[in-house]
Amino acid sequence: MEYTRRTILRTSAIGGLGVALGGAATPSAEAEAPPAPKASPSQQDAIHEYYLSQGGAAGILGSPDGPVQSVRNSRGVPGLVQHYRGVSYGPTATCSHPAAGTPTVSTVVWSAGTGAHALRGAVRERWLKSGGAAGKYGFPTATAPAAAAPGASVRFEHGEIPGN
Repeated sequence: MEYTRRTILRTSAIGGLGVALGGAATPSAEAEAPPAPKASPSQQDAIHEYYLSQGGAAGILGSPDGPVQSVRNSRGVPGLVQHYRGVSYGPTATCSHPAAGTPTVSTVVWSAGTGAHALRGAVRERWLKSGGAAGKYGFPTATAPAAAAPGASVRFEHGEIPGN
């Protein structure tokens, strides 16, 4: 589903973006981590406020690509993840914005302890491949630039990922 600016504003007016709920628990011999609790409207608003601070649908993040998802890190701390797709705008490329017309894929990750941060490019891909918030790095503590400078890295709760 594509989101228009009108859809996003209307959704905001009714309390933020929706949250994907985990499936039903299945019996298991092994202890499983409980599913992440449903996010409150104020938690959802933290991601939505970050999104709006980055220009909303017209900004570097673009439009939401699916619902907000509840997640937990490897220590069971709850948080939220929202994926975005967009196209960059602007006459020239900079360290924080790719060249105009470049398709962008970003993920905004939030936890109460780390706040909301956007992951992009190689850092995002490495974080997702490592298991996302539940993986070895946990939640990000800094935002990844859209076009990372050589040697730039992004800090996480349990380490950092180089940008290139």
